[in-house]
Amino acid sequence: MGNEGQKPESLQGQLQNALAQATEQLGCPLAVSSVPVYRVKTSAYVAYRSPLAEVLEKRFPASSRDWAMDLLHVLSDTSPWQVVRVFPHGLEFRYCESMLADWLNALLDMTISLPSLAPPVTGAYLPLQYLQCRCLSYLYLGQSEGFITLSPGEKSLLWQWETPSPLPWLQESETWRFVSPPAWEVLSQVVTVTDILAQGRPIPWPTVAYRFGKTIETFECVSCIGGTTSLELVQARLGLMAVAQRLLLRIFWEQFGIVPRLEF
Repeated sequence: MGNEGQKPESLQGQLQNALAQATEQLGCPLAVSSVPVYRVKTSAYVAYRSPLAEVLEKRFPASSRDWAMDLLHVLSDTSPWQVVRVFPHGLEFRYCESMLADWLNALLDMTISLPSLAPPVTGAYLPLQYLQCRCLSYLYLGQSEGFITLSPGEKSLLWQWETPSPLPWLQESETWRFVSPPAWEVLSQVVTVTDILAQGRPIPWPTVAYRFGKTIETFECVSCIGGTTSLELVQARLGLMAVAQRLLLRIFWEQFGIVPRLEF
């Protein structure tokens, strides 16, 4: 798959950059750090809201209503979102499924650099270490069954996704193949964790990691790779498991400074 080695931009960061570019296009440039964006809590879609029009009203001539209309016009032309006005003069950006599918594929391409001399095995965060091992076991089981292909062929923390590429995340109707609430919750947490990793600010990472792990555990219990005759659905489930494992590995190394176990 392409873009190997690059860390995909978080969805929040992607939107902030787009909004900053829009302010420049409108002649009222703002730095990315000055663009307010926050996640919308919903189980129906991935969305963010921004009161940017109110910020512009305080710094430049024109009302927040006018700024909202101008931003709506600029950002509706070529965007991966459905842009909706929300009361009073905010904008909501709902990511389309096809863009999210491309973003998930980019997450699968992400590579992580671990030290050649790994730190000694530790018992820290043992439940999370066990969970990421479970994710790996599912991936390599999927490979042994011929559902997916990874490299190297033997179990590795640093696998690379080979096939199918791209993954069949979506049906022909451009809707998700996996529709169960646990699968959607994992996707939602993937978005959240990626946003937090990109922000780089101090947060209680154990709390974030265990919350993420709980959603993966629930997904594993109700959405195993069996129980369906759809190869594409199995591949999409394995892809979601792969993205989850890759993010867990990033948390272990980048936030905890440890390399998790390969086997238990």
